[in-house]
Amino acid sequence: MRAFVAVEIELQIRRAIFAAVARIRESGIKASWVKIDSMHLTLKFLGDIRAEQVPEVVDVLEQAASVSSPFTIQIADLGAFPSARRPRVMWTGVRDPAHALQVLARSIDLGLRPLGVDKGKGEFHPHITLARVRGRSGDLTERLDDPFEGGEQEVGAIVLFQSELEPSGAIHTPIARVALGGP
Repeated sequence: MRAFVAVEIELQIRRAIFAAVARIRESGIKASWVKIDSMHLTLKFLGDIRAEQVPEVVDVLEQAASVSSPFTIQIADLGAFPSARRPRVMWTGVRDPAHALQVLARSIDLGLRPLGVDKGKGEFHPHITLARVRGRSGDLTERLDDPFEGGEQEVGAIVLFQSELEPSGAIHTPIARVALGGP
């Protein structure tokens, strides 16, 4: 099964994000847009794991969560990877003043290594993926330049999701939800 670990984003924030990118969506840019119900903040993409590994993965998440207290994040700004001039992925940023997401993501990453889950590419950059751009879209700098403040939310849990790829888009199903700060 294809799986990932994420923070769920509150509905009011997902609605604010959806409204903020409406102008970009309507501009005709060729992109696969993330559905409002699927918006999340990925902490760790696991790739394909066996069903038998789920209890071990949940144990790692419980350990990482037990040493992390709930914290607040702010959703703000719009951007693209690798850049707005040559976008491949459009995103909204996540401000984490206490760097709690970094610590949590690193703890999860280190805990999963003995299970054979790859570290992944590069450094962890907290963001919410909005779209994957297809083909050459041109420079999006002006479209992504508008100030955006999506709000703030408390992060009190992390979720292990199963991700099933369908022609209409990915379907994300929660497998386990783990509260921060332990049981």
